[in-house]
Amino acid sequence: MEVVPIHGNGSADDSKGWRATPVNPDAGPREDLAQSSNPVRARAFDPFRRMVPVAALLACGCRSGDQGQAPAVSAPAPPAEAPAPVVGAEPRVHPLGELGRAHDYTMSAESVKDCLLEPPFAPKNGFVKVGIEVSLEGTSRLEVPVNPFYATLFGASGDSYTSTLAGCEPGLPSIRLTSGQRARGFVTFEIPKTTRKLELRYAPLVIGPGVEELWFSMIR
Repeated sequence: MEVVPIHGNGSADDSKGWRATPVNPDAGPREDLAQSSNPVRARAFDPFRRMVPVAALLACGCRSGDQGQAPAVSAPAPPAEAPAPVVGAEPRVHPLGELGRAHDYTMSAESVKDCLLEPPFAPKNGFVKVGIEVSLEGTSRLEVPVNPFYATLFGASGDSYTSTLAGCEPGLPSIRLTSGQRARGFVTFEIPKTTRKLELRYAPLVIGPGVEELWFSMIR
């Protein structure tokens, strides 16, 4: 049973303006209730409307997570170690008596001779001790080391020989030269008797510039 307002029609209920109207329980909802002004009750349930915001949040979360990861950067390979630089070297080989000029010193090979020594300093069988007389002068404020062990002798076949202490006299002293200072003496090598054509390399290590080498040729 539902009570609804009515307009006066001469009935006994006109004084109150209300009358009772029977309600059929099997009937569907009335249109006036279905068209209610309340948007919550009038809106039909849509399951996809709730899924769209969730999917948007998940998508934003994935993108923000990807942006937070910095791209991998490979470390650069360490540079290879460079050998000591050779500076002030002249490309030509100087003959006996010719002055060679390096960056911080000058040098010349003055003479070559066999060293006549008695045992126990005599050379071994089949070999000879050869002395090469050299002269050096410093040309800058940098110290240029003078030492027989900066010298290397090469034969025509490419074999190399280091200097030996017991040899021709006077030997080249072990000192350091600056501008205007000089040194002179023999550098001695023990080589096969059959070796005739020789090349001398002198390569002192000057602190700062590096190795400064000069080359000289001779025939014994």
